Amino acid sequence: MNGLNLCKNCRTDGKWLPTSISRLETYLGKFIASGQGVSNVVGLRKNMAYNIQYLQFQRQLLSELDVTQVIITQVWKMHIIVGTSIVEALLYFLITSKNEHKTTQWKQIGWASSTLKRNTVEGTVENMFWCFES
Repeated sequence: MNGLNLCKNCRTDGKWLPTSISRLETYLGKFIASGQGVSNVVGLRKNMAYNIQYLQFQRQLLSELDVTQVIITQVWKMHIIVGTSIVEALLYFLITSKNEHKTTQWKQIGWASSTLKRNTVEGTVENMFWCFES
C-alpha cells in the first residue's frame, strides 16, 4: 500500500500507525461507489479498509520484530486469509453491481428449543432448521 502513497505520515511521536480507516475508505470509494445496486457499500468499504489496515499491522510486525519461522509462517497465513477476504469483497461488489449474482431462497422446515442447566447456570438454546427452496 505504501506504493500508493496511502501511508505518508504513518509515524507520529516515534510510534508506527497504519493508514487511517477514513483515508483507506476514501481511496476505496474511487472503485467501490454507492448507487451501483449493491446494498451496504459503506460497510463493504469499511470492512475492506479494516482488513487492509490489519495487513499493514502484520507487515509491520515482521519488519520490527525478530520472530521465529513458525511465527513468520503464521503471519503469512493470515496475509493469505485476510487478503482473500479483500478479494472476495471486491468480487462480491463487481458481480453484484453487474447484477450477475445468484440468490438462494431458503425455507424454514423446523425449530427446536432446549434448556440446559449446569450447576446454578441455566440457559436456552434455540435452533432453526432451513433448507433450499426449490
